[in-house]
Amino acid sequence: GFATIGKRTGTKVRGTVSKVNATGLVAKGSISREEVAAVINKHLSEIQYCYEKTLLKEPGLKGKLMIEWVINVDGSVGKVKQQSSTLANPQVASCIMSSLKRWTFPKPRGGIVVVSYPFIFSSV
Repeated sequence: GFATIGKRTGTKVRGTVSKVNATGLVAKGSISREEVAAVINKHLSEIQYCYEKTLLKEPGLKGKLMIEWVINVDGSVGKVKQQSSTLANPQVASCIMSSLKRWTFPKPRGGIVVVSYPFIFSSV
């Protein structure tokens, strides 16, 4: 789907966000990479929205955004932070991080889990 933002202009953009592969995840604690990847993939449309909304203002925006977050013992998301970014616009990261705080993961076994994941963005 295309993101159409701004009813008056009718401008359409299309960007891709790479689907999550469990091998790209770094997780400390006991939750499987596949469980984490499944939740990220379930919310991929939110990530895509954050990217495409900014892409409308900055066509050609692309890069990699490394986000780190804590999965609490109840599966909720605790602290979220940007580790690094090659995206020239901080709005994408702040949109993704506020979205991520609302996600729920399977309850980790034996304590909290810290996850680092690189989101890759490219315009189409």
